[in-house]
Amino acid sequence: MSSIGLLIFICLAFSKHFSNNGYSVNNQIIQKGRKLMNQGDYVAAEEYFEITLETLPSDVNLHINLGVLKSLLGKTNEAEHHFRTACRLECSESTSLYAYAKFLVLHKRYDEAEKLLLRSIVVAPEFKNSHVLLLEVYHREQNWEQLSELAKKILRSDPKDSSAKKYLDISANKTSIIALSEDETKKNPTAGNYLKLSQEYYSRNLFAQSFHAVQQALKIKKQFPEAHYLLGLIYKKLGNTQKAKVSFRKAAIHNVNFLPPANPLYKLDSYSLAIHQ
Repeated sequence: MSSIGLLIFICLAFSKHFSNNGYSVNNQIIQKGRKLMNQGDYVAAEEYFEITLETLPSDVNLHINLGVLKSLLGKTNEAEHHFRTACRLECSESTSLYAYAKFLVLHKRYDEAEKLLLRSIVVAPEFKNSHVLLLEVYHREQNWEQLSELAKKILRSDPKDSSAKKYLDISANKTSIIALSEDETKKNPTAGNYLKLSQEYYSRNLFAQSFHAVQQALKIKKQFPEAHYLLGLIYKKLGNTQKAKVSFRKAAIHNVNFLPPANPLYKLDSYSLAIHQ
């Protein structure tokens, strides 16, 4: 479950956006649960939010944060329920529509995400996050015509928009997500870029390339929990359960609060979850 959607740990950036938007009048209460999430204690955060929900059943921000949290824990159906509830409660705002669309993108449900984002843009055309995410959706679908049209539309209203310029160039050259990630990593070979590249390879079952990229990330940054976790997933796919367990343990050792968020492609196994609890 951005930078680019569909990557293992993008849910973290996703959650931070919705936790700090200041929408809820009960924001101080919700921030206590957010603090637990930021510490990686998702189980305690879930318990706190569920208790809070009993007294704030109609709080949009609470439902959005619960949606993010349930998604991090791999509870997809429950997450979607909370995003849908937030959309129902927030009829005239774009925040919940964007949150739900982000969730759908993480699950490769691009058609549904596109519809929500188009609604979000109509409701709040000044909310640029919806435009950027819709550009990403068209890019992931390799819908070059729609990508070009949207980028040009954005540039007509804001000629300096960097995201629109970037995606207009991408549409003209028909640059795939993988090719873009490879190029960005070549130009800026950071541990983070190598991790993103490895995640893209992994999501396409290119495990040899994914292994090489994550190894490069760990050469640059040895204490990198997300990279160790992804390495564990690769080992598991390759049938080396013992090395997978070692990598999962290394991820936990480097950060005692680290609990890798679940993703439709990367569900937590019982033994790896137990390591981090």
